[in-house]
Amino acid sequence: MATLGGCQLAEHDTDPDSSDHKVRPGQWREATCAESEAARPGRELSVWSSLTDTEGTFGEALIFTSWGTRDGRLPVVADVRYMEEGKTCRHMVYEVTA
Repeated sequence: MATLGGCQLAEHDTDPDSSDHKVRPGQWREATCAESEAARPGRELSVWSSLTDTEGTFGEALIFTSWGTRDGRLPVVADVRYMEEGKTCRHMVYEVTA
């Protein structure tokens, strides 16, 4: 049992049931700033991914961050903050479909 993608490295995974490691089915939808903020309170979230490129070295200058639950099963919200003055931010919230 040594698969990295399924998070089943014996020395790391205390629960060998791989079904517990799947992200819940859903989809991202565009959201307002208020909806993005409303998705956070009362939840213990952790950063799932981020990109900070304030100089635009790899494209448009921005800060991207996505948050999800600490158990790694439910994405919650993602935000893009643009560095270009006058350009608005972009938000997405995750909605479970099943």
